[in-house]
Amino acid sequence: MFSSKKDKPIKLSKPIKSSKPIKSSKPIKSGKPIKQFTSLQIAKHNKETDGWLIYNNKVYDVTSYIKKHPGALAISRGLGKDATIIFNKIGHSNRAKNIMKKYYIGDVKL
Repeated sequence: MFSSKKDKPIKLSKPIKSSKPIKSSKPIKSGKPIKQFTSLQIAKHNKETDGWLIYNNKVYDVTSYIKKHPGALAISRGLGKDATIIFNKIGHSNRAKNIMKKYYIGDVKL
């Protein structure tokens, strides 16, 4: 099947390890339990100086992002409540969804 020694597959004694980190779509848990927040707790964070919102039953502290957001007024309408419909109506890109990951602080207590 192989015409010369050069064509033979190389056998590795150990698997090759990638130097690139694996990207995950899930927030990093780091062994700690995921915090849970009630709707009442989230509702208290409804100001631009202290703003949380819910997206798909996950809680995000977007306080530091509000001024960076191109639609600061739009994001302000979702503070302290479930902003899933608002977020989806606008039609955010996958990039926007990836940016959100760093603001994840926990889940909604159902």
